[in-house]
Amino acid sequence: MNKKGFYIRAINFVLIFASLFAYGFHAKKADKKNAAIKAQAAKIKQENLKRSGSKKNSKYKDGVTRGEAKGYGGTVRVAVKIKDGIILDIKVEKADKEDAAYYNQAIKVLDKMLQKQSTDVDVVSGATYSSNGIINAAKEALKKALKNSKGA
Repeated sequence: MNKKGFYIRAINFVLIFASLFAYGFHAKKADKKNAAIKAQAAKIKQENLKRSGSKKNSKYKDGVTRGEAKGYGGTVRVAVKIKDGIILDIKVEKADKEDAAYYNQAIKVLDKMLQKQSTDVDVVSGATYSSNGIINAAKEALKKALKNSKGA
């Protein structure tokens, strides 16, 4: 191989590597920006609900309630935190038998439920059973949190 061919290949390699690095850097930056925008939107929605007097009209008691439902691999347990009638947080406490690949996709429904302040959300395509487990466990927890519910 001659020197000219070597230099051309080396330059091409460096350009390709630099392009991939720049793409990865910008994609990661965009993902962080989108996550921050979603979090801010959820926060604004929650603040608007507070200002609109949702506490007076809320059907839920303040506190943390838990619910369980069947997921893809077994029982899924979630904890739902409510304050002033607003769903502040939904956390999966138990999903140890869920397949990691499905579960990691299914947890996207948590943000959807928080943003919508409802369990009436679409499942994650490709992780239907795990998504349904999380959604149904949250439904059970919210049912227990109803103000007229006896078993909270």
